Amino acid sequence: GAKIINDETKGDLMIMSKQGVIIRMNLQDIPSQGRTTQGVYLMRMSSGDKVASTSVIENDGTEALAEEPVDENQAQLIAEGEEK
Repeated sequence: GAKIINDETKGDLMIMSKQGVIIRMNLQDIPSQGRTTQGVYLMRMSSGDKVASTSVIENDGTEALAEEPVDENQAQLIAEGEEK
């Protein structure tokens, strides 16, 4: 897959492989012009692995942390960690 984005786009690129490897990198860290763009590796794949999906996560300048609900197992692990 491919997506054309402009140089001013702020955010991250996420790549997920079929074997479950996920990487996230800042779009500003990816070369976009000049000789350095020829043959740029964004993710090294294991033998037989393939890219399953890609996503661009745009950043509008605000940082929001998502709070996930804690299930029983997570609560128990947190409690055990606090006891030590």
